[in-house]
Amino acid sequence: MNAFEHLLSPFDVKKFFSEYWHRKPLYIPGNESKFAHLPGIRELPALLSGRFSDNRWTGGQIYKAQASFVDRAGNVRKLNAVQSMWPDLFNAGASLCFEALHRSDAELTRYVDDIASTTRLPGKIVTTCYLTPPNSGSGMHFDSQHGFFMQVAGKKHWKFSQRAGWKDAPANLELLALNPDMKAFLESTKVAIATPLETGLQEVTLNTGDVLYLPPGFWHEARTLDSPSLHHTLTFVPLAPWQLLVAYLRRSTLEKPSLRRDLRYASESGDGDARKMLEAAIADLQETVKHLNAEEVERFFHQVTSMENPLKEYLIMP
Repeated sequence: MNAFEHLLSPFDVKKFFSEYWHRKPLYIPGNESKFAHLPGIRELPALLSGRFSDNRWTGGQIYKAQASFVDRAGNVRKLNAVQSMWPDLFNAGASLCFEALHRSDAELTRYVDDIASTTRLPGKIVTTCYLTPPNSGSGMHFDSQHGFFMQVAGKKHWKFSQRAGWKDAPANLELLALNPDMKAFLESTKVAIATPLETGLQEVTLNTGDVLYLPPGFWHEARTLDSPSLHHTLTFVPLAPWQLLVAYLRRSTLEKPSLRRDLRYASESGDGDARKMLEAAIADLQETVKHLNAEEVERFFHQVTSMENPLKEYLIMP
């Protein structure tokens, strides 16, 4: 059984991809031992501080967390918190989010690598850890990623939409951000986002060993009951054609200075007219697009994602 089969068990993997992947949510009941091999609520503090190996203390790789809570007016408040703040924030009712925890734990690293090996285009797959105190939670929102919420300890009650608010959403969105100005902007781009009431809401309580899968664009919010909760989120960052094309087109900026030149103060500094410079850059870009082919774009994306150099993040950033 590979990691993906383990994640979805006892649900059938083929059925998941044919009926659920990027289409609709899936709740999979589990047993308490399903995620016993992953860092639990008691191991987490020690993991964040580092570990001893070969008589050496290796420090933890998580230096800050995002703390969040819902205020009395229903607004979601977020702040970046350093290690010294974590205990007080948690004890005061804030949920703590630790990003890329798999970099600090060998078992999580193996888990992510195993899942990445099951697809020809893995893209960016990461784990995020959410430690939430009793009677706390998030506001209603949707994400642009595929999320598998793996309940490792405690319970968490979820509300999530039955259909997408925005199919294959390219960006995260809080419900409170959907104000008149945002709606007007979206309408100008011919985007219509359905509200949670329009999509219909389901509810489920995740127990230890359970999994909830949500595709991009599905509204959701979660809240703990009378005990703390720890869940790991396995996140598949979107890998739409746009991401591959953006990476390839950024490659053009390495070759063509016209695409890199700063337009500010162009005329004052003697570089020329900013509008004409932009027109020249567009012409160079059109020439690149004219000769694009899918095989070359895919080959370049494989090349850049497998390498380690300072330009990698620039080339493949969303």
